[in-house]
This record gives sequence, C-alpha cells and structure tokens, in this order.
Amino acid sequence: MRIERLALDANAAIDSLRSGRPFPQPLNEARELFLPLFVLAELHVGVARSVRREENAAAVDDLARRCRLLLPDTETIAFYVRVRQSIAATRTAPQSLEKREGFSHDLWIAALCLQHELPLLTNDSIFEEIEELRVVKW
Repeated sequence: MRIERLALDANAAIDSLRSGRPFPQPLNEARELFLPLFVLAELHVGVARSVRREENAAAVDDLARRCRLLLPDTETIAFYVRVRQSIAATRTAPQSLEKREGFSHDLWIAALCLQHELPLLTNDSIFEEIEELRVVKW
C-alpha cells in the first residue's frame, strides 16, 4: 500500500543520508514528507558532533528542504499529554541526560504525528507502544 504522507524519525532520516545504511524505501513512495522539529534538532546535534560538519550540515539542510517542518503549537499539548500518559504506564524516563532528552523528543514526535494524522517512519520500538500511532518500518 502506498503511503501518501509520511513523517520521519531521526533514525529514518539518518539512514536516508548515509551511504552504506539501508535506505528507507517508504521515503521513495511517499508524496509528501514531514520532519518534526525535534527530529531536525537531533540531526543538527549529530552534525555538531561530526567530523564532516559542513558536508553533513548540507545534507541535513537538503533533507529539511524536501520536507514540511512539523512545529508544535498549543493544540499539540493535548496530544503530548495523551502520549506521555500512555508511555508512563509502561516505561520510566531514562537516567542519562542524553537519553532522557531523546525520550522527551520521542514523545513530542509522536504527539505531532497524532495531531496531524501522519504515519511515522521509524525503527524505534518506543513508538509501537503508542496505540493510536501508525508506525511504518523498513
């Protein structure tokens, strides 16, 4: 089944940018791609840590131009609360600051996808725990 609209998680975005990684085929099939703000932030954190900053920044910028940016607004909050309550029933926040930040980003990414009724391209299992979220794997 062809997916018309698709949001990207960080792992899908990264795999689409790196040679030698499995390319997420659903990216070729979707007519419209969406990039949650929190995914874009994670990609830029990766760029800041990389050895080839200019090359990687250009690749991230190119990907961002091909996508519509998903920004949270006041309506996103209700979705975030629902996602957070759902995940809190089965998981605790990670101990390390970096993992806790990523965990928080995942909650916002899921909230944005639910708000805009978008499937999420990801291989991250946390998203499978969110009942209403449609997860697309590759």
